[in-house]
Amino acid sequence: MQVSQSYPSIATIQLDTDFPNVRAHLPLYRLDLQPHGSHVNRNEGPTALAALFIDAGVSHDHSYSLYDDEPDLDLKADQSPVAKPLVDQSMDFEQALTYVCSTLNIDNRKDIPIVPLQGLLGVK
Repeated sequence: MQVSQSYPSIATIQLDTDFPNVRAHLPLYRLDLQPHGSHVNRNEGPTALAALFIDAGVSHDHSYSLYDDEPDLDLKADQSPVAKPLVDQSMDFEQALTYVCSTLNIDNRKDIPIVPLQGLLGVK
């Protein structure tokens, strides 16, 4: 999880896993809460989301579950899934974290520690 020190309403919540014996990881899910920049999906994936432009500030998530209704798509494990805007754009960080836990069936939400605000890495 990453929360902007200057803009605490902007955050990224990501779940990933490591590949065995390799210094690489595979993102499994990511939620971008009110991101600074816009996002454009690749022109692939579910038809309704292919090449979709998402404006800056629009919260969205990247999830392999978006492909559930598209069993014939060739989804590769190393590709980040396309993004879909969240229905509720008024979420704050705590609500977004609760949403992520619900989406991913994480039942120990209360055990997740508060994330400190993060400024520039390596700068004190």
